[in-house]
Order: sequence, then structure tokens, then C-alpha cells
Amino acid sequence: MNGRLCRARSYAQAGISEGSIRRMAAKCSCGSPLPPNACFCPRCGRPLAPGAGQPAVPLEQPAQPEPGPPALTARDYLKAAGPAACLGVALRFAVGTLALIIGLGEFAALLGFAAVWLVAHHAVRRFERKVAPISGLWHGFGVGALTGLLCYVPSLVMQLAMLGGQGREAFLGALREQAENSSLIAGAVTALEDPAVFWLALAFTTLVEAMVLTAGAGAFGALAAKSVLNER
Repeated sequence: MNGRLCRARSYAQAGISEGSIRRMAAKCSCGSPLPPNACFCPRCGRPLAPGAGQPAVPLEQPAQPEPGPPALTARDYLKAAGPAACLGVALRFAVGTLALIIGLGEFAALLGFAAVWLVAHHAVRRFERKVAPISGLWHGFGVGALTGLLCYVPSLVMQLAMLGGQGREAFLGALREQAENSSLIAGAVTALEDPAVFWLALAFTTLVEAMVLTAGAGAFGALAAKSVLNER
């Protein structure tokens, strides 16, 4: 049954004349324009004739926004950065130990940092493959920095454990041996004899070391994110 016949029959049953039908407004009470032969408002579904019943076709539904990407949790980041951080810790100690054995003590820390930075690059690539797409350079920087921070925590705990108790005295003793040839080291040893100065200096050194490690790892993470984005 077409729309015109439907409306004519409905108004006839309600006792409304054809002239009244023609004089009716071409808009629904909700403000939506009405097609010429509509029995129902296509927007709100209100019957346009008494006794028209329910619409035979479903009403037009407003467009629903597309769901965005799922929110990432700390577990999602640890899924990528955690295994990479474990690898970084192992490489850092291995490279540092090897550097000390072959007499490159002054470069041991830098080589350990370089190992962590390369692992941070790996963590971003792992995040892209196993967790979610990398959204930009800052996203890669964050994943890389998190990897560097996780790599630093075990060495920090070990450092604090070694310097506690007799470890502090052993450290100062090693500095005293070097102080014989350097007035600067001798002055540092004298200042570090005070426990408050010693732990303050250790906290400052730890902060600088952590900043260098995490910033470098973040930079390598950003480089990895750039390469990932270029490959898409």
C-alpha cells in the first residue's frame, strides 16, 4: 500500500475531509520536513494520520560516532617495555663488565647506556607489533623512556645495597687511594666523610644518571617511532 492511499484511508476513518488534508502543514511538530505521501514522520516517528498504527519501516537513526581506539593500560606498556628492559639490564652489566676487564673503565658506563638505548629502540618496535600502533614521536619517546627507567631500577637497588654499611667505607677507601695524586679527589673525600654530604651527593649522582639514561632511551624510542611511521 503506497503512502497516499495509507493516509487517505486513515483520514477517512477519522472523518477528516480531503480539503483539510491539503491544508495541513508540510512539517511535523518536531520541525522535520515531511515527504508528500508520508504516513509517519521520518525523524520522530509520529503518526501523521489518526489510527495509522506503527511505521512499516524502521525510523531513521542518527549516525553514531565510530568508537575510538581502546585505552591503553600500564600492563600494555609493560608487555612491550618489560622484556626489553630485562634484556637491557643483562646487556648493560655484560658490556660494563667486559669494558672493565679490557681496561675501558671510564667508558663502561657509557657503553652500558648505549646498550639500554638500543634496547629502547627494540621496545618501541615490540610495542608496535604486539600491543598497539605507535601514534607519534612522543609516544615512541614515552615507551623508550619507560624502558630506560626500568633498566635503571635494578642497578640503583644494587648500588644502594653496596654502599650501605661497609660498602660506604670501602668506597671512601678507594677514593683515598686516588686522592694521593689529586688534590681535587682529596677534597671530595674530606667532604664525603660527612654522611649527610655523602648521601646527598649520591642522590644527585643518581638523579643525573637516571636522567641521562631515560632521556637517551626516549630519544632512541622516538627514532624507532619515526622509522615505524615511515614504514606504514
